[in-house]
Amino acid sequence: MIASFSFGMMIHMIFDLFPHGWGSGALLKIPVARISCSPKNSQYFFLFTIIFNFFFVLLFLERKEEYFIYSIFGFLYMLTRIPYEKKIWRPFGLYLMLILLGTLNFVDIALK
Repeated sequence: MIASFSFGMMIHMIFDLFPHGWGSGALLKIPVARISCSPKNSQYFFLFTIIFNFFFVLLFLERKEEYFIYSIFGFLYMLTRIPYEKKIWRPFGLYLMLILLGTLNFVDIALK
């Protein structure tokens, strides 16, 4: 359950990291304090959240089969977002890089 939520948040934040433009709609906002973060701070937050959720996914998934199923469904979800996202190659590239890095977590399992 936690791995599913973290995986979904990771994909969502990957798309947030590459918006159409860094205008007011793409910036991170803290509504209680009425603060709108700068583009750099927003990017750092999104990147930190992506990495944090990625490690949560690796922590809670125990079998390589689960990881590959998550990877396939994540890829299929990204394909469904193509009509809505103008920038698809950079998010897809980051997703692919993370998935390939994540497979290193399961290499020792595959060798047994």
